[in-house]
Amino acid sequence: MIKIIIFDLDDTLIESRKNYIATCVKAAEVLGIRKPTEEDFIWYGDSWHDFIRQTWPDTDLEEFDRVYTDLARQIVYNRFKGVNTTLDLLKENYDLYILTKRSRTFLDLRLAQSGIDMTAIKKIFTSEEMAFQKPDPRAFDVLEPHLGELDRAQVLYVGDHLGDMQAAHGAGLKFVAVLTGYFSRHAFMENGLSQRYIINDVAQLPAWLMSEKEIEP
Repeated sequence: MIKIIIFDLDDTLIESRKNYIATCVKAAEVLGIRKPTEEDFIWYGDSWHDFIRQTWPDTDLEEFDRVYTDLARQIVYNRFKGVNTTLDLLKENYDLYILTKRSRTFLDLRLAQSGIDMTAIKKIFTSEEMAFQKPDPRAFDVLEPHLGELDRAQVLYVGDHLGDMQAAHGAGLKFVAVLTGYFSRHAFMENGLSQRYIINDVAQLPAWLMSEKEIEP
């Protein structure tokens, strides 16, 4: 039985992709460099700086970071519909956490903007705390000092990315995909995920858990 639910953050709980892509495109325009395509964003790399290096290898990393940061401060990120209702329902039966490749930069701002009910979340694990990044299954090793001895079969990870799925399954966790990010239902199924473990968004998670007999009706 599932006892712990861990959520990805970006494009799982908060809508990030459109704003993130638009801000990167604007930064590229300001610097007069190649505009990124949507395909550039699918596999992010281990960190924000890795993404800059792999997308614009001839661009000064610190300059791009500065321009992007100035632009990003002006953008508001919103939570997806039904997120807080879902968290409120689930906190009664599960321990809830967030594990994200996002760094601490902008984290507090995005959480405040989105209005996610952080009283339902026991802890957020960010990239700075993780020795390895998704899709490496060892990304979840960061949990052990905080959760003690845990049966990984009792842990569910919820995310929007194929890298989330690969990391969770490699770590021995259950995984549910949401379709609020880059990947379609077909893409998840083509990569081996049963349709049974795919939902449209986080708002459908309580019903999914009930259907899996993880919550008493």
